[in-house]
Amino acid sequence: MPCRLQESSTAIRYRPASCLPSSRSWHGRIYRPRRPSTDRTELLREGRIDGHGKLVDADAVISTPRRTPAEEGALPMEEPRVRIVTADKRSTDTPQTPGLLREVAFDGRNPDADRLSGFLSTVEPGAATGAHHHGDQETILYVLSGTARFRWGPQLENFAEAGVGSFVFIPAHIIHQEINASTDEETSWVVVRSDPNPIVVNLPELDHLAEPAARDTVVAE
Repeated sequence: MPCRLQESSTAIRYRPASCLPSSRSWHGRIYRPRRPSTDRTELLREGRIDGHGKLVDADAVISTPRRTPAEEGALPMEEPRVRIVTADKRSTDTPQTPGLLREVAFDGRNPDADRLSGFLSTVEPGAATGAHHHGDQETILYVLSGTARFRWGPQLENFAEAGVGSFVFIPAHIIHQEINASTDEETSWVVVRSDPNPIVVNLPELDHLAEPAARDTVVAE
């Protein structure tokens, strides 16, 4: 009997095992529950697809859940849905940097945040952050208020400013600093990072290279 895909009302399964030793799944989680998944978004394709394939043993159940089952016999996955986090539900329980307040809305603790994290960052009037980077994670910012000044590079030698409505891209591993040069208005921005578990590596040993906070600078009269 030729190899083929057998599909039931609840799962997609490769059979027989002796005929198809392995395949790849598209963006799938791979597990072997005691009962088949009830997720009807299941999809299985042969071959490597766009570099995201995963090796699958024959006779394995293939699914695309939002969360990885912790063990065999995991309950069916919750159906994906639109989620809203209101202002009063943001949390500061996330890695912080001196001079900057991060309020997380979505990260790995949210049921559906399995590829990204999102939060609001605010620098008070006249404040400046310490030098830091975000490991292998990429970051996109959208400026909501004020003017954000950025310094970056091994010596924080580069400089740019972004006003309201601007997007900013920060590559992985780039050492940088954010500054609010205004002593009257805070600057804030929406942040999306390329991982559900945000990384913040603060570098106090480079603070001597950082631009000082405007509110700490004494102007002689």
